[in-house]
Amino acid sequence: MGLFTLEDTIAIPLLQQMESLIVRGADEKKFDTQTGWKSLFGAGNLEISMEEQYGLNYPGEVLERYEERCGGGIEQERALGLALAEKKMLLEESMFVGAQYPNFIRKIKSHAGQDFYLTCVMYLLSEKVEEQGKCVDIRQVSPFVK
Repeated sequence: MGLFTLEDTIAIPLLQQMESLIVRGADEKKFDTQTGWKSLFGAGNLEISMEEQYGLNYPGEVLERYEERCGGGIEQERALGLALAEKKMLLEESMFVGAQYPNFIRKIKSHAGQDFYLTCVMYLLSEKVEEQGKCVDIRQVSPFVK
C-alpha cells in the first residue's frame, strides 16, 4: 500500500525533492533527532535531485517557479506545502529572496478553505495557537469527519 495511495493526491517525488533541498541547505546546528534527515515521505530515496530535474537551486526559487518548471496543480502545491511543514524547523531566511515564501503561503491560504491537505499545511506552519484556531473547521474540508 504505502505511498501509492497518496500519489494521485500529492506529488510525492516533488515533495521528496523539496525536502532534500531544504535539508541540504539547512544549518547543521539545527539538526537533532526530531528534525534531522528523517522524513515521513522518504526524502533520502531520491532518484533525481531538484537541481538536476528542474534546474531549481534553492527553496524560494522552487516556490516561485514550480508552476512553470514542475507543472502547476494542486498536487504540486500540496507537496511543496507539506515539505515546508515537515521541515519547518530547518527553514532559514536565506533560503528565500524577497516575498517568495509569503507569496506561496498566501496561495496556500487561498486554497486551504476547500482542501483538507492545505488546511493541514496551514495548521502545521502556524506559529501561534490563535492562528491554528483560524484554520478552517476540519469538518468543512474533510469527507472523513462528520
